[in-house]
Amino acid sequence: MFMNLFVTPGMGSLMAGRIFAGLGQLGVAVVGFALVVVWFVKLMVQYRGLIDGQEAAFQLNAWLAISGAMIFAISWLWALVTSIGLMQEARRNESAQTNPNGQSQSGAGLS
Repeated sequence: MFMNLFVTPGMGSLMAGRIFAGLGQLGVAVVGFALVVVWFVKLMVQYRGLIDGQEAAFQLNAWLAISGAMIFAISWLWALVTSIGLMQEARRNESAQTNPNGQSQSGAGLS
């Protein structure tokens, strides 16, 4: 779960074998991150122009940063939903492998 949420959205899903979800999360995260990087580069170019004495109209282009952050957040939320689903599936599989006495079936028949 932590790999999927805190490293890069999509990586944990890929590691868990959820190829479509993992690639989708990774792609959406990259698009969101790219928009934020474009905003940052444009902002730094404008600041560089101010340092060089070029007093042009300063444009913040905040829509790039906001849309990029929102797109990245969508990817993160998708990764969260996938992680919760994986954890629920793991619990179901674990309970299916345990018999009513609470003993694991994999050790049944061994003395």
